[in-house]
Amino acid sequence: GEESGTLDEIFQILSLQLAKEYEVKSKIRNAMVYPGIILAVMGVVGVVMITIVFPSLKVFFSTLSSDIPIYTKVMLNTGTYLSEQWYLIILVPLLLVASLYTILKNPQGRKMFDGFFLKVPIVSQIVKKNNSAFLIRSLSSLIASGVPLTRSLEISSKTINNYYFKEAIIEAEKRIRQGDRLSDALKSYQYIFPIGVIEMIEVGEETGKTAVIFKKLADFYEQEAIDSIEKLTVLIEPMLIIFLGVSVGFFALSIIQPIYSSLKLIST
Repeated sequence: GEESGTLDEIFQILSLQLAKEYEVKSKIRNAMVYPGIILAVMGVVGVVMITIVFPSLKVFFSTLSSDIPIYTKVMLNTGTYLSEQWYLIILVPLLLVASLYTILKNPQGRKMFDGFFLKVPIVSQIVKKNNSAFLIRSLSSLIASGVPLTRSLEISSKTINNYYFKEAIIEAEKRIRQGDRLSDALKSYQYIFPIGVIEMIEVGEETGKTAVIFKKLADFYEQEAIDSIEKLTVLIEPMLIIFLGVSVGFFALSIIQPIYSSLKLIST
């Protein structure tokens, strides 16, 4: 911007890019708040039931004349063990978080993690659209500011967290330096991009309006990513309610079934 004398225009482009990125990220976070709260509450209720309720009922169940169902025995033994080894309730989640952090910091672990989410149905489309939107928005801003394509790709590769998208951009930069076009360089990585991205990049190269095409693609896939997240949230909500109902029913059955069997024996 300083070299070309268009610093004010570049600041406007940069502010638009940051605003768009913030909008997408905030909407994704907001869409996941409700499922996150439900899962957290379910986890707390489950821990309380297993570690407090079931151990307190163990003495009562031991006095029943009827046989206790196997699932009730499992819950009783698990509750007794966790109530005695209570520190595991804190230690195990901490170890899981630490392990996940270590995996994500390791290049091979990051590759495996990113590859997994690119293959999961529904989630893979969200990952592809979200990363494509951020990448294309970044390229659009840089190219519109007069930054050469190879340098734009180099900078954009540092803004993408997904291993496969980063690899695609780094490889594309190398091939462009050898004389290839961007669309040709990305064709071998077509499986990580949503349908139509590479074709539209090719149209931009043919018409000489790459920056304009990139801007429209970024707007489109940002909205697509938001819509996909909202649709996933709508799908998750009834599934969580069903899972919550089944969990509550299982806990209730584990308590009521032995009592009912004992009462039935007494009545006969």
